[in-house]
Amino acid sequence: MGMFSYIKCKKDLPLTGELKNLSVKWNETQFQTKDLDNCLENYIISEDGELFEEVIEYEYTYYTEEEKKQKDHKPWSVIKDQKIVKQETKKVDFHGKITFYDTFDINDQEDVWVDFDAYFIYGKLDKIELAKVEKYENRKIKMDEY
Repeated sequence: MGMFSYIKCKKDLPLTGELKNLSVKWNETQFQTKDLDNCLENYIISEDGELFEEVIEYEYTYYTEEEKKQKDHKPWSVIKDQKIVKQETKKVDFHGKITFYDTFDINDQEDVWVDFDAYFIYGKLDKIELAKVEKYENRKIKMDEY
């Protein structure tokens, strides 16, 4: 499976009639992509077609050695608290294709997988294409059968 990045597209997406009828707020959807740094960063394609990265710096408070010895402390829990120190949006000068995707419920029986291809020329969107629309059995049904 591996790591990925998140991307939101504020620009209008090329949707089929059926996709338009889904109760999805497309410009608020957080899609996944493996075409960027794949470190769970957040990116935005703006309404005017520019690519931005949301950069957040945190300050962490770690558990003390004494706190780690407590009965209810989980060994994988290292960070006690975190707070945002700095948050900014940085323009990205990306050149190439970014494929981003997600799965949506159509109804109780079907889901749909959607891929979009966004083509950039040095940070400026050239075009977005609907690359793939694939229907399949609803994942809730599959989990119940499993």
